[in-house]
Amino acid sequence: MGTIWIREFTGGLDTRKLAETSKGGTLVQAVDGHINRGGEFEQRAAFVPVYTLPKGTVGLAFTKAGPTVFGSIPDPGVPNGVNYQRLQHPDGATELVAVRSFDLFSGKIFAVGTFADGDIYQFYDGKRVTNYGTNTAVVPGSPVRTFGRKLYYLTGPNLIYSNLADPTNFDADSGTKIPDGTTTDVSAPDADGKTTKTETTRKTNGDGTVSITVVVTKPDGSVTTTTSTEPAPTTGVGAGFNDLSEEDYGSEDLTAIGRYQNYLAIFSDRTVQVRYMDPDPALSKGIQSLHNTGTISPRSVTEFGDTDLFYLDASGLRSLKARDASNAAVSTDIGSAIDVLLTDFVSQQSAEDVQNAIGVIEPRDGRFWLAIGDTIFVFSYFPAAKVSAWTIYKPGFKVEEIIVYKRRVYLRSGDQIYVYGGLGAELLYDDTEAVAWLPYLDGDRPTETKTLQGIDAAVRGSWRVDIGMDPAQVEASDKIGVVTETTFMANRIPASHQATHFSLRFRSTGRYLPNKPAVLGSAAITYSAESDKARS
Repeated sequence: MGTIWIREFTGGLDTRKLAETSKGGTLVQAVDGHINRGGEFEQRAAFVPVYTLPKGTVGLAFTKAGPTVFGSIPDPGVPNGVNYQRLQHPDGATELVAVRSFDLFSGKIFAVGTFADGDIYQFYDGKRVTNYGTNTAVVPGSPVRTFGRKLYYLTGPNLIYSNLADPTNFDADSGTKIPDGTTTDVSAPDADGKTTKTETTRKTNGDGTVSITVVVTKPDGSVTTTTSTEPAPTTGVGAGFNDLSEEDYGSEDLTAIGRYQNYLAIFSDRTVQVRYMDPDPALSKGIQSLHNTGTISPRSVTEFGDTDLFYLDASGLRSLKARDASNAAVSTDIGSAIDVLLTDFVSQQSAEDVQNAIGVIEPRDGRFWLAIGDTIFVFSYFPAAKVSAWTIYKPGFKVEEIIVYKRRVYLRSGDQIYVYGGLGAELLYDDTEAVAWLPYLDGDRPTETKTLQGIDAAVRGSWRVDIGMDPAQVEASDKIGVVTETTFMANRIPASHQATHFSLRFRSTGRYLPNKPAVLGSAAITYSAESDKARS
């Protein structure tokens, strides 16, 4: 008698290998569930419809006051709990068709609107931004990013930034001055939890020049001090732009912007430039360039923890992560377990849906979501439990917008706003069918025919169990039964089949409890084989 015990599912969805060569602890299908902190497969919460919007609104953002939608007409009557912001074309009539990007600056929305005639305009707190100066390179663009008391955005090869503390002024000749004083910058912790402190002191001299002293204190206690003198500042110290195509190839058409530790990471479809951005443009500089990686999906760029940045690349989901204690960035394959699945999926989506891929961090458990069309790829990462696992949600609608507000994920599809888990104090669950397929397991005897005796499982809720036995016919399976309680102590589900490999398939049925998910904790396959008889 032999037993194949699948203790946990910490590997999650893994499509790197054939189903018959994948190891236990991984899944070959994992839909509408995720891996919890204990390594168990757990049903996802419900996507609860909470607001139905009137016709004439687009986008989804938020302020302290709550979720916000946009339109070019007077408030069409949005429901209580949702705010409305009117963004108007200069002609007062052309319709707003999309809000391409937004960020908060001093708690107010800076938004980029696209109108029916193809024109793009920027708005701050609902008012159109008009102060771009006379330089023809400075025109409205997106995406936008608040960083270091400035508003940054991209257009063509240019990284454009506002004056200090004024997101409505992009005129490089406006005369903003950088004040004297000392600023302190503490790096994100490295792998050992240590940080580097940088103090920059500016002092204006009697002749108008500026002395800049930089003191760097490293984790080992060593201190480095450098002093330089800059010429007297001219007008326009603050607002301006950098043509990044002049600094590295592949940056002719910039696509995305994100924060990487204390720097900005600027993406094209095939290059990433990491830049230090000082309030004084004269002190800004390039730190590092990475080639043959990038993104066409600006909203996929998502900060993950303190030292990582996820983004959708042509080769799959990638991570911009510190290589070593120097904090130099390197692109890593955080999505390698699902790259084949993800790239195949992306190839079947429209260019618009891929460009609109949205990354977000689900706040309760810190899971990363990547929404593309009607599918959400979910990454559960709990290093203490050695959980690094992908799964998939199918919410039942096309995801057009996502925000996180008050520790809840809001999603927009058409004129409906959903909240993951609802608005209550506890997450709400429904009868969503969670699906987990185990690989074809062989008990380390891949060539030996085995006679199935029965299966056991540790579960909460009701789960239908099927079994597949032929890797050449992956969709073929036989129903074994329904498990409604843990069976290890008794009530093993008997079965009688012969095969070299067994693939258990679990599907949750019905709702377990309104505020508790159905859970698949572990499973065991009991069988007999000729070699067992010979040994006895």
